[in-house]
Amino acid sequence: MLAYAAGLLGRAGSVFVESHLALCPVCRVRLALLEDLGGSLIEREAGSVLSRVTVESVLAASERDGAPAPPHARAGHRCPIMDVPRPLARVLPEAMAAEAWQVDVDGLLYYTLDVSDEQCSVRLLRATKAVVEPLHVHEGIETVLVLHGGFAAEGDRYDRGDVAVWDESVQHSPAFDAGTLCLCMITIPGAIRVAADGPRPHD
Repeated sequence: MLAYAAGLLGRAGSVFVESHLALCPVCRVRLALLEDLGGSLIEREAGSVLSRVTVESVLAASERDGAPAPPHARAGHRCPIMDVPRPLARVLPEAMAAEAWQVDVDGLLYYTLDVSDEQCSVRLLRATKAVVEPLHVHEGIETVLVLHGGFAAEGDRYDRGDVAVWDESVQHSPAFDAGTLCLCMITIPGAIRVAADGPRPHD
């Protein structure tokens, strides 16, 4: 969030963060606090600590009174599966051909977005049924934003608007929900290494 507020993220990272902000009122408040503080204020006040009471009171007010409404998703035809946050809808093609979705493992499809940069690639991952990904790790840090549905991984639960962050030290095997279509946006900075059964198809 701090890197985004400082303008240090590339296009791929910015689309990811903006899509999360569209779904998370608490993070929109945190971003506003960071922007209000500004770099010069942070340097000038380096010896002081922002009061937790101040931060917590702003967050509490946001949850009580309602943070600014998130941007509306574009019309459904922008993503034939379901509506998505506007920052993501803006980078989707007018039509997403079925053949553009590639098979990851049985029950999982992925679509590579045209916003990848030197920092990472960005993909949509769609689970069409209850499925568990093979245990794997990534080179660098993988981030996953849940757009619809949900999944569980390593004892944690992730639902719409939640973000999972895993680095190269964390082996993980997400289990996607049964009975509902799950759609996630993921950023992948490097190769994927599966613990067994060889590389995944999109390596």
